[in-house]
Amino acid sequence: MLEVLNFLLLKAKALAAVCLKYAAGDGKEGISAGDIQTLQAAIADAEASNTDQEKAVSSEEKLTDLQNQTMAKAHNLLRKTQDAAEAEYGDNKARRKEFHIGGPKIASVKAMGTELKYAKSVAIDNLAALKKHGFKDADIAKFDTLSTELDTNATNQKNARKVQKAATADRDATVKDLRKAISEVQKSAKVVFQDQSSILVEFESISDSHGGGGKNPLTPPPDQTKPPAK
Repeated sequence: MLEVLNFLLLKAKALAAVCLKYAAGDGKEGISAGDIQTLQAAIADAEASNTDQEKAVSSEEKLTDLQNQTMAKAHNLLRKTQDAAEAEYGDNKARRKEFHIGGPKIASVKAMGTELKYAKSVAIDNLAALKKHGFKDADIAKFDTLSTELDTNATNQKNARKVQKAATADRDATVKDLRKAISEVQKSAKVVFQDQSSILVEFESISDSHGGGGKNPLTPPPDQTKPPAK
């Protein structure tokens, strides 16, 4: 949970405890059941949405790791193809150029997909020569397998980013609702306990303490006015 949200939830829970202490009922004035329920619901929603957002981020990160692994396997296959070509053709410049030996390392998924298709074609054209140096028929099939993996991972990553974006927006919305619930309760307390300063201070002190009248200060993060971000 992000520091700013953690601070806000701690503040809200402390306020909820004070609300219950001074809840209206049995003919006495106090914080209404509606205000208390709204605050408690806002706390629950913020916690739930934050959990969903963290899960969405984790899911996206796992897919990114998976794609990185696939890219690594693709680089290994290209290297294997080029090593076999070097063993067969040595320093033949034309052949080295044909197999893209000595070229820049491929960084993007799109470029890798294109390179795998090209390398497969070149490998098939030179298969007999490459097989003399450890290259196998099964390696040809790997070009297509890895290309499919790259495409599938890319699609899954795109979908995961959409889910993560939506989860973050939902989390940020619940944070705003929580701030609003906190503010409304404190405003209500000012009205209900206007002439009872000893009680009112317990609600007001929530802004910078662990609980009503507590002495343990809560130091808010520097960016506490900003909505939580991924």
